[in-house]
Amino acid sequence: MPERLFKVGDKVQFRVGTSTSPAETFLSSIGALVPSGIFEVTAILPEEDGQPLYRVKGGEPPHDRITRESQLIPAKMTPQPRR
Repeated sequence: MPERLFKVGDKVQFRVGTSTSPAETFLSSIGALVPSGIFEVTAILPEEDGQPLYRVKGGEPPHDRITRESQLIPAKMTPQPRR
């Protein structure tokens, strides 16, 4: 099994523009297909068709979903101001 890029607890975001279909690329470009927000990896799942799978939770609105590793990037976390 190849090394996984993410582990349980990692914060991730969905990659924009990963589709090769013109229709999916268009819908993705207007935000219709790509879930927004920060997600947390909640489980590492078995591979499917050679692609590592993960269960993630979060986003706007919050929900659970299963996704391929190729659809994820590490989340860009905005530092919180000190009080």
